[in-house]
Amino acid sequence: MSANIIQLIQRHIVPPLSNSFHKGEAGRIAVLGGCEEYTGAPFYASESSLRSGCDLSFVFCTKDASVPIKSYSPEIIVYPFLYDGEEGSSDETEKLVSRSVSKIQEIFPRLHSLIIGPGMGRNRNVLQVASQVIQKAKEKEVPLVIDGDGLYLVSQNPSLIKGYKHTVLLPNPVEYKRIYESVFPDKANSDDESKDADTKMLEQLCNELGNVTIVKKGSVDLISNGKLTLKCEEEGSLRRSGGQGDVLSGITGTFVHWAHWSQERSKKNKEDQKDKNTQPKGLEDSIVYACYAACTLTRKCAKEAFKKSYRSTTAPDLIAQLPHVLQDTFPYQITEQVEE
Repeated sequence: MSANIIQLIQRHIVPPLSNSFHKGEAGRIAVLGGCEEYTGAPFYASESSLRSGCDLSFVFCTKDASVPIKSYSPEIIVYPFLYDGEEGSSDETEKLVSRSVSKIQEIFPRLHSLIIGPGMGRNRNVLQVASQVIQKAKEKEVPLVIDGDGLYLVSQNPSLIKGYKHTVLLPNPVEYKRIYESVFPDKANSDDESKDADTKMLEQLCNELGNVTIVKKGSVDLISNGKLTLKCEEEGSLRRSGGQGDVLSGITGTFVHWAHWSQERSKKNKEDQKDKNTQPKGLEDSIVYACYAACTLTRKCAKEAFKKSYRSTTAPDLIAQLPHVLQDTFPYQITEQVEE
């Protein structure tokens, strides 16, 4: 089963390499996150996006976080646009929040997907900016990957993403429980803990949220949009290092763009149109397969990193494995021409 899924992803989602592509076409991925306390998470997410094959990576962070993140890598484009200032008058704060949102929104035309949450923190003003950015992204149909403190925001207001099918949520068990209880307060204390019940509850949550895609992380990653559900049972690491979720969010950001891009390419590719029976059924299913790919790569990287670093494994060890794991899992294909 897993081999068939990997083949499907390789054939229909992972783009070939070509001299006809221009820089940025394979992905311009942004992360909204990073504050004085947390600077590693947005870096791990951005670096993982780059290492998994996107062309350009951006970070929207607070001013205090910008210099540390810039110092981690010259590859990442850093914008200190997140407003986290002290509370002033309500009118003044509203203006500063609005200015922050406007600056971020100006970059939207350059973006293929936006990851919200890694290292974002829970500063009241930052959460307000993030909430408004989500609304603006929906208006512009920018694909969203939400993790970390972005999931806290969703748990407080699920309507933020309800019905927006270009959304991927990446909750761990605690974050998932918080979102589920927010959406279904009367069903939060179910005694049925079977695997079938777990799948049914996840599909129910996806459907209630308007068929967004949710990756419920755990010993087995359960991925669903309410209509299509996949399980990623790839072996991972014996050590669960901090930052592994950020690596997953970064890879997901790239692959979600590729899912969208593949839909556009298939419309132009005559061979793809002949092969409709073996390809994902539309964009929504492509996003689920993209998430499966991201989960698989993250777990494989964790496994390979553990072989080298054992108990000392950290997120940079996972990222260092990405080039080899990516090539082993999805060997690159070369095409000389891509139809316009």
